[in-house]
Amino acid sequence: MAKSGAKGLIRRGKHFGYDFMFQGRRMTGTTGHTTKTKAEAWLGVYRTRLSDEAREGKIGRAPASEITLGKVYAAYKSVHRGPGADRLDADWRNHILPVKVKASPTSDTVLEMGDMIAVEVGQYHAEQLRIKYLEGPSRINAHLEKEGSDYVHPVRSRKASGANKLVRHLGTVFGWAVEVRLLPHTVAKPKRLQEQEIVRHFLEFDELGAFLAEVDKPHRYLKNPPQNYGLHMSVIVRAMVLMALREDEARYMRWSGFSSDMTMYQPYDTKTGTTVGEPCHVLPTLKALLEKLPKDGEWVLPGGTEEGVHDRRFTAKAIKRASEAIGVRGISPHRMRGSAATMAAQAGGSAFEIMVLGNWKRVETAQKYVKLARKDNLPLMNRTFPGM
Repeated sequence: MAKSGAKGLIRRGKHFGYDFMFQGRRMTGTTGHTTKTKAEAWLGVYRTRLSDEAREGKIGRAPASEITLGKVYAAYKSVHRGPGADRLDADWRNHILPVKVKASPTSDTVLEMGDMIAVEVGQYHAEQLRIKYLEGPSRINAHLEKEGSDYVHPVRSRKASGANKLVRHLGTVFGWAVEVRLLPHTVAKPKRLQEQEIVRHFLEFDELGAFLAEVDKPHRYLKNPPQNYGLHMSVIVRAMVLMALREDEARYMRWSGFSSDMTMYQPYDTKTGTTVGEPCHVLPTLKALLEKLPKDGEWVLPGGTEEGVHDRRFTAKAIKRASEAIGVRGISPHRMRGSAATMAAQAGGSAFEIMVLGNWKRVETAQKYVKLARKDNLPLMNRTFPGM
C-alpha cells in the first residue's frame, strides 16, 4: 500500500525505496541508497522538486491526450535509479525515443516515438519498433563502421531477443505510468505490447564439423589458459552435442558414471547427485578425447569453482566465437542440446526416440524439434508409399 506519511520510505532488498501519494498520484521507486540517512535526504530533495514542478505546471493531472511517450519516460526516469535503470535508459535513448514510425497503418505521418501521444501507442507501433531494430547493424558492425573499418563481421544482423527486450521496456514504463495514475488504465495497457516468438537457431549437421573444428582451435584470446583448458572445452561441447547433455550435466560429469569400457555414460542430477534418465552412448570421437584426461578425481572436467568444476561461463564465449566464425548466429550452450535433437529428427528419429536421447520427461518437448526439422516431408512420403 502507498504511504502518505512524512517519509514514505520502504526497504527493498539492500536499497531503500519510496512509496507515497502526491496530488492523487502514487509515486514509487528506489532512492538508490542503502543507508536510511542518505535515503531520507534524497527523498526530501525529491519531494521538494515535485512541489516546485507542480507549482510551475510541469507535472500534475494533465489530460492523457496531451502526454507524449517522451514525457512518460522522463517521469519514469526521474524516480528510478540504479544499474537496471541505467541499462533501460540506454535502450530508450538509442532504440526507442528517436525511432521514426508511422502514426497509423492508414496514415502517411511519420513521428518519432518520443513525440507520439502515449495512449495511442499500441501493437502496431511496437511491431514497427521491433522491425526497425532488427534492420539495424549489429553492435560490432556499427562500431566497425564508426571506426571507418571495411571489415564486416559474420554476424550481420541483430537478434530477435534484443527487439523483444525493447518491447518489454515499453511495457515496463507503461505499467509504471498506469500504477502511478499518470495514464488511464483503461487506455494504456502493457499487455497490448505483445512479444513475438524468438527464432531459435540450431546447428545443422553439415555445419557441425566446421563448428567443432573452431572449438578445437587454440584459445589465442587467453594469455595463460589453465592446464587442459582446450581439451576440456572440446570434451564438454561434444558431450552437449553428441550425448545431448544439458550444460550443467556436462560440467558435472563424473568418472563413476562411465562404463568400464567407456562406451556408456549415466547422467547425474546436478542438484541431488543421483542418476537421472537413461544411459547415453559415448561415440568414438568423444571417447578418444576422454581417454586423454587424467582420472585422478571425482570430476571428469575439474575447474576452479567451489564445487570443483568449471563455472557456467566456461563454454559461452567459446561456443559464440566458434558459431560466429562459421557464420551462424544465436548459438548458445543450451542450443547444443537442441541441435542434437534437431539433427536426430532430420535423421528420421521419432519424437519418443528424441525424448529418450535428451532425457526429457514429456514427449511434447521432443515433438517441437521434430516440427522444426521436418520442413520437407517428401522422404517420409517415399518411405510410406514406395513406388507410388
